[in-house]
Amino acid sequence: MLEFLKNYYVFMLVLMVFSYLVPKEEYRIYIQFFISIFIIVLLVKPIMEVFSLQGIDKLYDVFEQFQNQVDNLDLEQ
Repeated sequence: MLEFLKNYYVFMLVLMVFSYLVPKEEYRIYIQFFISIFIIVLLVKPIMEVFSLQGIDKLYDVFEQFQNQVDNLDLEQ
């Protein structure tokens, strides 16, 4: 978690510097829009990873139960 926060702050710093280096004020609005999209994606990514890992674990458990049932059927014959 600490690594994520460190990366987040470094990313924000780079994006802020980049937004101030834009030559025209008109373009700054568009750059800030894309920066905000990057920030949203950056914040949502860890949350999605947690949910996807839980889904994969559940799928693995179901597959393992199915495999055990198939193995038991083979042993009974």
